[in-house]
This record gives sequence, C-alpha cells and structure tokens, in this order.
Amino acid sequence: MTIIKQMKRDGLDVEWLELMKQARELGMSTEEVRQFLNEKRVEKAKTYGG
Repeated sequence: MTIIKQMKRDGLDVEWLELMKQARELGMSTEEVRQFLNEKRVEKAKTYGG
C-alpha cells in the first residue's frame, strides 16, 4: 500500500501534511506554525465578523 493510500485510509489530509512538511523545511517551529494559523484565524474573524 502506498503512503498516500494509507494516509487516506487513516483519515489524514495529504495536503495538510504537505504544508506542514514545507513549513518544517523553511525552518518554522511548531509554535511558529501555530502562531501563524492563530493570526490568520483572528484576521478572518475580523473580516467576516465571526
């Protein structure tokens, strides 16, 4: 079984994992990724009134 098939079987999002891999290759820490996502969530909430 290929890794992609296994990931889909296990319910893992292939695109999400690829984004996390790229972040790591750019030298981003887990905390930096978390902070970035939180900032984007806040921006979206402000834009859409959520």
